[in-house]
Amino acid sequence: MNFFSKFRIPTLLGLALIIAGIGAGVFLVVKDRPFFTKASIDLTAQNIILSNITDSQISISWQTQGPTTSFVTYGQRNPSENTVLDDRDPQTPIARSIHFVTLKNLQPETTYAFKIISGSLTSDTKEFKTAKSASFQNGYGPIIGTVFEEGQPAAEAVAYLSISDGAVQSGLIKNMGNFLIPISLMRTGDLSDTFAPEPNTVGKLTIISKSDQSNVSFNVAPAGTELPPIKIGENIDLTSQVSKTPTDESLFDKFDLN
Repeated sequence: MNFFSKFRIPTLLGLALIIAGIGAGVFLVVKDRPFFTKASIDLTAQNIILSNITDSQISISWQTQGPTTSFVTYGQRNPSENTVLDDRDPQTPIARSIHFVTLKNLQPETTYAFKIISGSLTSDTKEFKTAKSASFQNGYGPIIGTVFEEGQPAAEAVAYLSISDGAVQSGLIKNMGNFLIPISLMRTGDLSDTFAPEPNTVGKLTIISKSDQSNVSFNVAPAGTELPPIKIGENIDLTSQVSKTPTDESLFDKFDLN
């Protein structure tokens, strides 16, 4: 008998072993590689909203599809003159999906240019104009409430307040899900003076988190308004009568800065 015939492997078994070997080799090569077909997360600043505009400050907020560090640069002549971090970042930027920056110590009736830096991306240059100096306070107390998401206090969200003929106000949701939106210095829509709501004016609160949002309609009380607990994803109508309601126009339509 030929020496090599002693070690001959049946044809089908040999093919099976070869295929298994190739499969194992391919697995070892690709197992630690990323799947390039997976869609990348868009970190571009989206749904940019200007709020809390006065003669000396403004809040700029936006969203990104995934968490990333973000901040704003701004100036009168050059949008890169000054840098301001998120209100929740006293020293070092933290990656988030909901971003909120307040610019302070601005000049009245002045146009500023700004850019949003989101991760490694920089937005186009955008502009805003501050309001005239206020001649009075309207005497209204703040809007306060608590927001929950999936049974826990909402940790990353912003509450926006719209009242007809008034500029949009906003407030960050704090760590315990609480928010407070002052409206005593709320400006008119054209920023010419302080806005004084009429009695029983209806306010619309839009709360936006990184996963969903809620809308709450309520009567604004001069002494201040405390809202019941709000769950992200639910819409609530607390109005007993409607004398003057805010527009149904989306916040994003009203401030389309994207």
